[in-house]
Amino acid sequence: MAGKGRAKIAEDKRFSREVGAKIARALRERAPDLSQRKLAELLGMHQPQVSSALAGKLTFTLRQAQRLSEAIGVPVDTLLPGAKEAGSLRSVPILGRITAGPLVLAEAQAEGTIEVPRSLLPNGEAFALRVYGDSMLGAHVEDGDTVVLRATPQAPLGAIVAATIHGETALRRLVEVQEELGPRRTRAHFLAPESPNPAYKPTRIGEAGVWVHGVVTLLLRQYEVRVVG
Repeated sequence: MAGKGRAKIAEDKRFSREVGAKIARALRERAPDLSQRKLAELLGMHQPQVSSALAGKLTFTLRQAQRLSEAIGVPVDTLLPGAKEAGSLRSVPILGRITAGPLVLAEAQAEGTIEVPRSLLPNGEAFALRVYGDSMLGAHVEDGDTVVLRATPQAPLGAIVAATIHGETALRRLVEVQEELGPRRTRAHFLAPESPNPAYKPTRIGEAGVWVHGVVTLLLRQYEVRVVG
């Protein structure tokens, strides 16, 4: 038993040194101007604890690795081996512009990935998009946000969807509108913006060049934290 205990301690120390070295290297490459004082504030640690963890004398926690991953744009599993499994995280591809036609995620061009807890993800295939512009301000979706979507060409009324509209990828609300065609009234589905900007117009489902690719299930927003002093 004593031998197993010593082996476990030695293994833990090797893991701590490995993690410390990985994080120190990532900081040198991705955030060379981030001081240990600011790093400590970011991770909720005391500065001596940061020094010890980088030297491999302490191990960074999963939550600390996740915060650092978000701050410097490095996959959390790169910083803390096994973090995805431990935190039940899943890498979701961040797509750029989506072209018209059926979306095939395996063939889509990803600009990167984002780590998302599995418990927050929809069933089936998922992808993420960066939000640019103000077309959905009324739905509290702002420029700079990231949305996670369930990949599907079909959506329920009221859902916010990602669609290709005449060559451009956009977020819109799927709505139903009554139309009067002479003496008859019909119901039509539209992709509607929610913005005070009059430049955005609703688009009728069924028009050529209009494709729905997914339904928004999660919105992620990162706030800029400024350290004073």
